[in-house]
Amino acid sequence: MPIEFVHDTLIAMEDESEPFELPKAINRLLERMTHLAINPLIEDLTIQFRYQHRVKLSDAIIAATATALNY
Repeated sequence: MPIEFVHDTLIAMEDESEPFELPKAINRLLERMTHLAINPLIEDLTIQFRYQHRVKLSDAIIAATATALNY
C-alpha cells in the first residue's frame, strides 16, 4: 500500500470523522496493511544502514526490510 494513499486516507478520515470515530477508522486502515516481523537479518541490515548512511531509525528499518525482501 503506497504511503501517499495511507497519508491521504488518514487526512480524509480526520476531516470526515467525529473525534471518537477516528481510532476505529485508523484501526480499519491498519487491518488492511501487511505486517512484517523484524527478523535478525532485518535487524542487522538496519544497523548497517543506520551507521553507513546516517539515516533515522525508521528510514533504516524501511530500507533494511526492502533489502531483505528483495523489493
